[in-house]
Amino acid sequence: MIRHMLLPLLVLLAGATSAEQAIEPLARDRDGPARRGCTHDGEICLNIAATADGQQSLLVLSVEGNASATQAYDLTAIAPDEFQQIDIWPGLIRFDGGLLAGVEVETSTAYSGGGVQATQLHLIAFLPGKAPWIPLTITIRSSALIRACFSEQDAVNRADVCHDEYDFVGGLSVEGRLQDGMPVLRYKTTATSYPGNVSRDEDSLERPPLRKSDLITVEDPLCSFERVFRIDPQRAVYSPDAPLPDCSNWTAP
Repeated sequence: MIRHMLLPLLVLLAGATSAEQAIEPLARDRDGPARRGCTHDGEICLNIAATADGQQSLLVLSVEGNASATQAYDLTAIAPDEFQQIDIWPGLIRFDGGLLAGVEVETSTAYSGGGVQATQLHLIAFLPGKAPWIPLTITIRSSALIRACFSEQDAVNRADVCHDEYDFVGGLSVEGRLQDGMPVLRYKTTATSYPGNVSRDEDSLERPPLRKSDLITVEDPLCSFERVFRIDPQRAVYSPDAPLPDCSNWTAP
């Protein structure tokens, strides 16, 4: 469900040119979860706020000195779970025709002796005369700690390394041009595991005992990749230039 005000946003775009397509940093309020972020000149601000009845959480886009440029997007469906934390993405992409803002949603899952934290970025498009919508959702970071020792002998066999560790980082950048009225985006990821090439699909205890040479962090070639995303004008969503690999070893809660 989307709540929105179809009011002018052209003031946001004044002076914006294709050459200015970049990720503009937002200064976030870090007193707890990031509920507010503004450009350094204070012209554009984003707030996560509740409606008066407390039933909805909204991302509110506002412009200094121009109340008519306000728009709001309902975040309720993005983070409905009590184990999820929602923050403002510390970036903004301004371009001829609109802007892209975002929220980061972190999901945590606890396991016996471990757990997973995964954060997804939901980009929200704000264009004059249109209701805000989400054209892209990607994982920007994830960390998993999977217990691998259940006895003293397990600890011996594992050289006292009693967890498999998985880390995933995804970065977004702007290609500096528009296609079908929207910026072209590049998504670059790095996925690593420790000790060595472990997998959440396998039982680590069934492997031979670890040696010192196994106690290294390795980069996974499949889930360390780059993709270029372009808007699909028919569906109004971003599509990658090649299919995304299955990286659930790193990104699945």
